[in-house]
Amino acid sequence: MKEYMYTMTMSYREIKRVKEELVKILRSRLSEEALRRALRDTHSRRAPRACGLTVHVGIGCSNRCLYCYIQDMGFRFTETRPYPLSGLELVAAIAHNPYIVPGIQGTYLAFGSISDPFYPTVVVKTLDYFNNIERFMRNPCQFSTKMTIDDEVIEAMRRLDLVISPLVTIVTITRHRELEPRAPDPWTRFDTIRRLRKGGLQPFLFLRPLIPGIIENEIDELMDEAKRAGAVGVVIGGFRVTKTILRRLERAGVKVDELRRRLRGRLRGTKQVNLNLRDLKELALEVAKERGLIGLLSACCAMTNVLNLHGYRLACANVCFAEGLCVLKKGYVCKARCPEKVPKVDEDDIKEAIEEVLKARGLTHLYIDREYIEVHARALEYNEGALRFLQTVYRRRIVIRR
Repeated sequence: MKEYMYTMTMSYREIKRVKEELVKILRSRLSEEALRRALRDTHSRRAPRACGLTVHVGIGCSNRCLYCYIQDMGFRFTETRPYPLSGLELVAAIAHNPYIVPGIQGTYLAFGSISDPFYPTVVVKTLDYFNNIERFMRNPCQFSTKMTIDDEVIEAMRRLDLVISPLVTIVTITRHRELEPRAPDPWTRFDTIRRLRKGGLQPFLFLRPLIPGIIENEIDELMDEAKRAGAVGVVIGGFRVTKTILRRLERAGVKVDELRRRLRGRLRGTKQVNLNLRDLKELALEVAKERGLIGLLSACCAMTNVLNLHGYRLACANVCFAEGLCVLKKGYVCKARCPEKVPKVDEDDIKEAIEEVLKARGLTHLYIDREYIEVHARALEYNEGALRFLQTVYRRRIVIRR
C-alpha cells in the first residue's frame, strides 16, 4: 500500500463499536412503541444520496414552485405538515440505518428534499431534530431553504455544537412570481443569506435548478447579489424534469423546446429525467470565479467546505473528488482540497469491512490507493447503500472486480 500525507485514521471496527453503543443508549431512552415507530420509518433503511441521507422535517410543500418534482413523488403542494417522528425517534431511526456512519466524520444529513425545513409549520421540528442530532450523533447537517429565517432561529443554530451548512435557493430574479408563486421573493432570500452570515454561519447560494433560457440572462446579477449579501460560494445544481413539470412551465410561458432538446432520456409517466447542462454549469463556474465565490457542482462539496472552515480536515463523505465530479478535476478552486485529506486506513480493517458489509467470499486481492479501494472477490452482495457506507468510512471510491 502506498504512503500519502493522511490527516487522520478511519476505522470500520471503531465505527461499528460506536454505532452499537449509540443504538443501545437510544433504545434505553425510548418506549417500545416509540422504538417500533422509529424502526418502521424510512430513515432507518433508506440509502444516502450524493448529498447525504435526506432528512424529512415535513411532508409536502406549499411554495408550489413550478419546477419542483415532489408532486410527481406523491407529495402535495397544498400544505406542509410536520414529520411524525420526534427528534429522539428520528435519531434512533438514523442510528439503526445500516448505511449510516455516525459522528462528525460520518454521513452528511441533508434537510430540504420534500419540504422546506424553515416553513413556518415545521421550524420547531427542524430545531428539535438539530438538537437531538447534536446530543447523540453530531453528524454534519446541511439545509436548503427559500424561507425567511428569524434571527432567533439563526442564533439557536449558531449555539449548537453542530456543523451546519446553509444553502439558500435563488434561481431567478425576474421570473420568480411565475415560477415560485408562494415562495418569498429573491430579495428576501438574499437578506436571509446576509443574516445567516452575520449570525456566524457560512451560507452558499443554491443555484438549482439551472433553467435554460432564463439563467443565461440572470447569472451575473444573481452572483453579484449573492456576493454582496455575504455568500461564501455557490452550489451549481442540475435540473430534473417530468412530463408534469414541463407542462407547468409551458403554461407559465417558459420556452420548453430548449429543455426538451437537452433531455438525457425519455420522459415516461412520473420519471425524472436530467437535462444536459454542461455548458451552463461551466458558465456559472466562470462567473463565480470572477466574483471571488467558491463555485461548486455538488451540495456535498459545500458541506465539506464548511467543515473545513470549522477546522475539520476531512475529505468529502461523498468522495466526489474520486469520481471525477469535483471542480478541482476541472481546473477550478475548491478550498476543501479533499485529495490532500484522505485518511489513513488499515488493510485488515478494510478486509473485515468488505467481508461483513458486502458479504464478500473468496477475497483474492485488495488494492488501496489514495482515492480508491479495488476489491477482487469470487462472490459478494452489495447495493448502493452499502457502497456509500464504505466510501464514507474510508473516504475512497470502492471499485469491485470479480
